[in-house]
Amino acid sequence: MYWCLFECTGAYLSFSSMKLLFLLWALLVAASHRDISSTQEILEKPYTFIYFHADDCQFCQAFNPDFEYLASLYNASKNLQMVRIDGRKHKDLVQLFGVTSFPTLKLYDAKEKQIISYNNPRSKENIRRFIEEHSDAVATETNLEQNVQVVESLADIDTSSKPVLLAFVSRRSLDWKDYFYPNHFYQRVAREFPQVDFKLVFYESAGPEVMQKYHVSNIPSLVFLDTNYIKVFNSYSTNQLVNHVISEDALRHFMLHVREEEQGKSFATEADLGAFVAAMDFEGHMQRKGGMNVIDSRTRGDMTLEEEYSALLGSIGL
Repeated sequence: MYWCLFECTGAYLSFSSMKLLFLLWALLVAASHRDISSTQEILEKPYTFIYFHADDCQFCQAFNPDFEYLASLYNASKNLQMVRIDGRKHKDLVQLFGVTSFPTLKLYDAKEKQIISYNNPRSKENIRRFIEEHSDAVATETNLEQNVQVVESLADIDTSSKPVLLAFVSRRSLDWKDYFYPNHFYQRVAREFPQVDFKLVFYESAGPEVMQKYHVSNIPSLVFLDTNYIKVFNSYSTNQLVNHVISEDALRHFMLHVREEEQGKSFATEADLGAFVAAMDFEGHMQRKGGMNVIDSRTRGDMTLEEEYSALLGSIGL
């Protein structure tokens, strides 16, 4: 885990090593009494990767999930700490490190008593290479706490001994590309309901038998399975105007009321579900009996040019 300890930003320093350590220690102690023991550990660690951020920075908000993911990869390291510093609250640290923008990434090398600035694009792969080039820390994928299983076939569903929640999604959706992040909303909600097996079905790779068995014709959608009980949400309606996204709030609400008819519709058997879907009326262009409705939930204003281009290629099948 990483610690959100203080706020600031930084650049390369020309102070002597002893003066730097003294000033850093003094400022950290002054920042918060709750963080004193943690800051002492940071100074004693061989390496500390520091993320300088601001809550009102949109680039920081975009990078936060990536940082949390990276922190999870290194949380078992004995020689590396991953910490965050809030630059809006700790002006002294901002001035000390010479940080002029957010986010800023630094690696503190206690042995060499130097701070190394990271200046490359903030991709996960680049940052991992930077950390492992300048330290002896090694990322460990097994550190990730996974509460979600990806379904490849019906066998992955049938072997479950607990109730199952299936989320049918697309690999092209930006909402689901980072599903394996510990802080992804599907992982978070899964931790809230440990009595249920949360599974993810990518319709592109799971095979048609999974979609056909549960009569799924809309992406994204939810199907809850228990003994003599099935509840679905958005699975049979292809209304592009309202059913193109499942938010964290909608997912949590569905699970909290999974035994009620408040959200979604329930059935006793798969045959009942199939009969209901077969009897549905067309609603002009709003619904389609066959085919697959997939729409990206992010607006153009939220996407980079590269993401817009990728979404366009996916939509036209290139």
